[in-house]
Amino acid sequence: MARLPATILALICVQSWLIAVSESSRADQTDQIISRALENYKKDVHPRVEDGNSIKIQISIIPITVNLSWKDDRFSWSPTQHENISSVHFAPTKVWKPDIRSYNSILHEDYEDTDVVAYASGVCYWIPPVNFHTTCELDYTYWPWDEQNCNIILGSWTKSGTELDVILGNQLNSSKIDLENFAPGIWSVSSAVAKKTVQYYGDLSEPWPDVTAKFTLRRISFVDQKLAVLPIVVVAALTLALFWTFPMTRSRILLGGINLLILILILIYLRSRLPSAGGQLPLVVAFTGSLVVMVTVQLMLSLAYANVLVRSDSPPDVLLTPLEGICGKILCLSDIPLVGKIPASGGITIDMAALTIGNTESGTNTSLANNPNHSGWNTLAQALDRVLFILYLAIILIFMSAYFGGASS
Repeated sequence: MARLPATILALICVQSWLIAVSESSRADQTDQIISRALENYKKDVHPRVEDGNSIKIQISIIPITVNLSWKDDRFSWSPTQHENISSVHFAPTKVWKPDIRSYNSILHEDYEDTDVVAYASGVCYWIPPVNFHTTCELDYTYWPWDEQNCNIILGSWTKSGTELDVILGNQLNSSKIDLENFAPGIWSVSSAVAKKTVQYYGDLSEPWPDVTAKFTLRRISFVDQKLAVLPIVVVAALTLALFWTFPMTRSRILLGGINLLILILILIYLRSRLPSAGGQLPLVVAFTGSLVVMVTVQLMLSLAYANVLVRSDSPPDVLLTPLEGICGKILCLSDIPLVGKIPASGGITIDMAALTIGNTESGTNTSLANNPNHSGWNTLAQALDRVLFILYLAIILIFMSAYFGGASS
């Protein structure tokens, strides 16, 4: 019984020795395969192709990597003669690799140096991590709910289709790109499709095949959606609310000035968030600029009302006659002037119609209450104010429906 542990120990030692010998043998066989493959090997010569056909390069696009595969018979061997070794790794600087590049890249960076894996059948795989910087056709119409379409065009940089042909990994002319490992940041990928195309350049008769990956990106920046849109909606509501104040009071002038200042600050913020070049004018910028014009017109009319209501002449009948019929009823015109009795704070009533306007030193004061032409000009002022309210309301509703409707589609 005492000899049993010694026997077990001997078996363990023998097993460890056999494993070490086997691993050493596999390492030797791997070195032998690599040495034999690289003997008289010229990496500047692309793999031999039977029947004079072009070499086929399979391209599979996955986020952050591009899978390239091709067949090179110079790397084929019999696994049964080499300890059943089915694949070996070659340094990327030692073997031939296809010169696949992005045609529309703005930064032509080399692929990272990762090994080329060769299998016994002669099939080689090269899967380098890549970081493409390509150009896109920008469309900021519905910013910050915008979608952008970007393409990555991959093909041989120097070899035409007669020497090197590119095909998709599934052997089809188009396929969806696997986005399982894609981690969205400020953008989410709505769709990603790869398609093979063939181009002819200038007077060259040779075809130039490429694989075009088309990505549809949608912005998911919640900060921009809140900071850019919410203030504009509030200012649009305040612009309409100004029509509920009396034109000649300080409240309309003050609120209009505050509105104008807020709109200018919003434009400055949008300028800092949006790029200068490319793309269409965002609707949010166009609407903000329109609100600036609308508020400015509103303030100018308020100042014009103050001058019109003290005129000594009567307005033309051609302007007053349409307001006496159905137009007046539609606009809800009444005999109560816009500048009438306004309840002040503390329950005190201020009779604005009894105020005098003029030069007290020269004795040319004019009382609005004693001005017989005041009613006509006041009616015109009311009509213009309410027409502008309807016009402004229509503009704001049309923009809101077009903007949010297009952004949600």
